[in-house]
Amino acid sequence: SPLDWSPDGKWLVGHCPNGPSGLNATCVKRLPDAASDNEPLHILASDPGRNLFQQRFSPNQQWISFMAIDADDAGASTIYVMPATGGPWRPMTDGTRFDDKPRWSPDGRTIYFVSNREGLLNLWGRRVNPLSGEPVGPPFRVTSFSSPSKMVSTERLAMQFALTVDRLFLPVTQSESELWIIEGLEP
Repeated sequence: SPLDWSPDGKWLVGHCPNGPSGLNATCVKRLPDAASDNEPLHILASDPGRNLFQQRFSPNQQWISFMAIDADDAGASTIYVMPATGGPWRPMTDGTRFDDKPRWSPDGRTIYFVSNREGLLNLWGRRVNPLSGEPVGPPFRVTSFSSPSKMVSTERLAMQFALTVDRLFLPVTQSESELWIIEGLEP
């Protein structure tokens, strides 16, 4: 499942099933051009107990961000950054909450993600050194939704967000309910 193009337009990154377990790995595919043959799919990262999803290239094309979810307990996940050629994973979150949809800022210095830390889903960020891929400082909260009447959409599979240098598109749901009591009904 391709999820992102490399900034130079030569590679796709996404997830693909890996081995008999069927768990999803991080995979890249070089797109054929006039000078190269059709290269096979390359698995850059996999885990025997976790699915890897939401892969994205950094703007400088040196890093790939992704999330890892335990195959037996999807209640928590961890966001990682790894070199775009494969290699060690650098955790951006601690794996104690559900963190989803990592997205790079246009300058490659921040990864934004949706998280249920503090209860409801909100948008959070974590600064990243674009040269080393290391996290810089703690995660920080971007949105402040504190009531189910107005919050980030809980439809995680369909929920996506996008950002530019100065704008953010984030699906927000607003709901309201009333409770009615009907009296005098006979059994």
